[in-house]
Formats: sequence, C-alpha cells, structure tokens
Amino acid sequence: MLQKLQERLAGQTTAEANSPAVRPRRRPPRLLRSVLGATGILRLRYRLQERFRGLIWRYQDSGSAPDGLPVPPSDLRVLVAGVGDLPGFLHGGALTADLFRSALADQGHELAGVSPILDFGCGCGRVARHLVGPAVDLHGCDYNPRLTRWTGENLPMDVVTSSAEPPLPYETDQFGFVYAVSVFTHLEQAKQGPWLSELGRIARPGGFIALTLQGRHFAEQALTDQELERFQAGELVVVGGGLSGMNACAVFHPVDWLTQNLPAGLTVADHQPGAATGTGHQDLALLAVG
Repeated sequence: MLQKLQERLAGQTTAEANSPAVRPRRRPPRLLRSVLGATGILRLRYRLQERFRGLIWRYQDSGSAPDGLPVPPSDLRVLVAGVGDLPGFLHGGALTADLFRSALADQGHELAGVSPILDFGCGCGRVARHLVGPAVDLHGCDYNPRLTRWTGENLPMDVVTSSAEPPLPYETDQFGFVYAVSVFTHLEQAKQGPWLSELGRIARPGGFIALTLQGRHFAEQALTDQELERFQAGELVVVGGGLSGMNACAVFHPVDWLTQNLPAGLTVADHQPGAATGTGHQDLALLAVG
C-alpha cells in the first residue's frame, strides 16, 4: 500500500502540489465551506493531510542536494510545497531562483547589486538555498517557527520568525530585492493590501519586489464558470478564504487587479504570464520601488 501511495505522489510534481488550484476538484458548497472553516474543521483536515504526506515521503530524508547544503525533512517540504518529493523540491527552487536572476538582469541588475535580499515567506529555503553566494546578504522570514528554526540552523542566511500580520521586524528601505514565492497566492483579499504596503516599506527606492501569482493558467483550470467570469473581469478570486495562509487557500490574480491595487510607490516593471515554471507556471510580477 505504501509503495502505491509513493508511486501516485511521485507522478505529481512539487510545483503542481504547491498550487492546489492546478488540480480541478469538486468543492463543497460555499455555505458548507464557510461553516467548516469557521469551526476549524477544514484547517484541521488540511494539517492532517500535510502530516500524512510528510510520512509518505520520509524515505527520501536521507537524500543529498547538489549544493551540499542540508536537506529539509519531508514534513517541512510538504508544508511549503504540498508534496515531499525531494528532487522536485530542489528543482523547483532552482528554476525560481534562475527566473529571479533573469528578471533582474532584464532590468540591468545582478543579485549582488540588489543585496541585501529578503525571502518573504522563506519556508525551509526552497528558493533561498539557490541564491546563496559570497556577495549576497540573504535574509528570510516566515510566521511558522518550525520552518524558521530549521532554515536558520541549516542555511547560511539570517532568518527571523515574523508575525502573521504586518509589520515585519526590518528597517524602512532595508532591502534592494524582496521576493515572495507563492505567498500572495494563499492570502485572503483583506491581507493583500497591507502586506504589499509592508513589502514596499522595507524595500529601498530603486529596488524590486518579485511575486509569483496564480494567473490565467491556473484560473482556467481550477475555477468554476462563475469564478472565471469574475477573474476575467479583473476581480481577485479567493477560494478557501477561511484558510488564509495555508496551501488550501487559493488566490487568483488578474494582472489588471494587481496594477490597480498596488500601494503608492510601487509599479509593475515586468509581468510574465506563466513564467514561474518552478511553481507550476505561476505568473511573475516584478514590482519597481519608487
């Protein structure tokens, strides 16, 4: 039975699991979802599901990484990516890091030139481990202390446990580059604006903020007809809003909504639909800080 489960999960890439919206599925009626969310039953269900997946993938915990850095245990990989597949976890992080390098190069910058760098929602360093370098001052924050404890103890970066609400424990204009990989894809609408403003506060003028977001690629696969109509009309669509901050909360960003709802001082410097192949073809939004 265990072998069959492993084979089934092996067919699902880390990037796909990281964005639940990629797998269309029947959902309970909206009222039932609201009741279950309010009582905490849905949150408990998804936590138990994550714990089970971590156990299934534990056989890979003795694996190694090409960069020589420690490998996070399967339960932490599941928390940040939805599945514990180690090769997929490492490959997806490398793809995302390369995308950031390329996007910055298109703007005339290298990583060293935008240092210090913050990984907002760093998890267990899925992307950050691929940005480590002698000229890069790398920082990370996450609200989950299990993740920050492992990352701080095992990767060469400064890591803090942050609150689930702004502000972050950083100075104004502290970072030249801030990135959030599949973070805003799991925040309900009321949290989007405050967190965008906070990232704008800690990013210095002339710097950049990179977001990976679920755009049309995900919306066309996962949303109902009514939800898709709202998305196409430029409306932010949230599924599972009662589970904000978890993978089970899926948020879909039309580029028009992003452009119209950015805080003062932030503009879209680049938008690449489906370019984030390390996260199942999420969109890349590169924001310039004025």
